[in-house]
Amino acid sequence: MAERQAGYKNILGFSYMRAIACIAIIALHITASDAIIYYSTDTGATGNIVLSVIQNCLMWAVPCFVMVTGALLLPEDKKITYKKLFKKYIARILGALILFCFVFRLFSMVMDGETFSFSIIVETLNQIITDGSWSHMWYLYLLIGLYLLMPFYKKIAAASQRIDIIYLLIIYALFLAVFPLLRVWNINLGFYIHVLTIYPFYLFLGYAIYKRILKISPKAGMGFIIVTTGTLILLTVINSNLTEISLSSFWGYASIIVVLQAAGIFALICKDKNTQKGIVKKILIKVDKCSFGIYLVHMIYVRLFLRYMGIDPYIYGGIIGIILFTIMILAISYITVWILKKIPIIKNVL
Repeated sequence: MAERQAGYKNILGFSYMRAIACIAIIALHITASDAIIYYSTDTGATGNIVLSVIQNCLMWAVPCFVMVTGALLLPEDKKITYKKLFKKYIARILGALILFCFVFRLFSMVMDGETFSFSIIVETLNQIITDGSWSHMWYLYLLIGLYLLMPFYKKIAAASQRIDIIYLLIIYALFLAVFPLLRVWNINLGFYIHVLTIYPFYLFLGYAIYKRILKISPKAGMGFIIVTTGTLILLTVINSNLTEISLSSFWGYASIIVVLQAAGIFALICKDKNTQKGIVKKILIKVDKCSFGIYLVHMIYVRLFLRYMGIDPYIYGGIIGIILFTIMILAISYITVWILKKIPIIKNVL
């Protein structure tokens, strides 16, 4: 989401992927952040299940963003010097992190009727260091971490043959997306590999699909999507009736089900040959140009409408209400970012 394609082969599928994932994240935050937190008693048991189903079936969005990053930055012909890495990539994300942590703190201060004091500045600085700001800001810390290790990820990709990448993906998938699911049944394996998170796996998965190291046909991609989405819906419904155990691990980012779902969506949308014909594709390209900014600012409107104005989109039309609300927040966020990008300093981080 934070990468632009300037100076690189223009793959429109990446633009479509980022835009669609951006829209999915807005819907995810509408259903997961405030609707369930503030209106769970109003929506009832059935409504809560519906909101959970929507949330759990949209967990592919962030992984697909990371996969686009891998497809764009890992290829050998994409040159990234240390100067470019820190000056262009890391500086931009760090600038956005600092700026918007203060913006979000100011918004909360105004909406909650707090009085400004010097301690708020100290508090915000502490939030920046500790990831204590709004929850969706975690993605910026993720990007910085991936960028810091990007020179070494690129060396691995450049020096690896097809079998090496496949082997790496298999090891990552087994230890980070399959074996952890055994904990649902209180089985904790003693075997592990020395990596911390699933996200480097998605980085290499996007690269592998784009370079056709892993060949996923459109039919196979659609099959992945149908089977995994159906499985997530079924598990969510089953989980709603369980009391002693939780199946939440099955729809986390490190679930093999989400891995296969994200792979199917990525393979289906990110094709080498794409055109800009059609109003929907043109809209997606425009959304993509502001996708990073939309990701940052959309939570302001989610909180404003749901928390402070007390609007529950599920009550007003159910799923249709959520869809319309998602479109509305997308449009308002796009306009906000479009305006902000006219300001030179802010434009550099958006």
